[in-house]
Amino acid sequence: MAWRDDRVLALRRGAGEYNAGQWCLPGLGLPGLEHDERDSREPLSWRLAEVLADAHGLATEGLRELGSFRHAITRYRIRARVFALEPAPARAGRGLHWIDPGDEGVPTSTALRKALRLAGREKGRASGATRGKRSRS
Repeated sequence: MAWRDDRVLALRRGAGEYNAGQWCLPGLGLPGLEHDERDSREPLSWRLAEVLADAHGLATEGLRELGSFRHAITRYRIRARVFALEPAPARAGRGLHWIDPGDEGVPTSTALRKALRLAGREKGRASGATRGKRSRS
């Protein structure tokens, strides 16, 4: 995740995809990131940097792992690892936009909200449904 002021770099899911129309972190679900470091000599951060550069044209020299969270979508159980991209890129990159995740008019995915909590960057939304509660997924 990359930050510029109060905005996070995000990707809008396309029609026909899970969470269509919602904003999520770039990298989640990108081909080539199904990765098990136990079976590889290459750390996930290297693979993520390569995929983000190829898919979005992002320079990713400053990837730092923030942690992970568990997530479920339909029948899939995921352990998502979150990386900070520092410093934030000067440009958003192909298909990416700087969004305000606290804006009521910005539909954000559950995974993005979990990543924001993990990074300590969660912004209060009027509904407050997930604020202060731990997710079981």
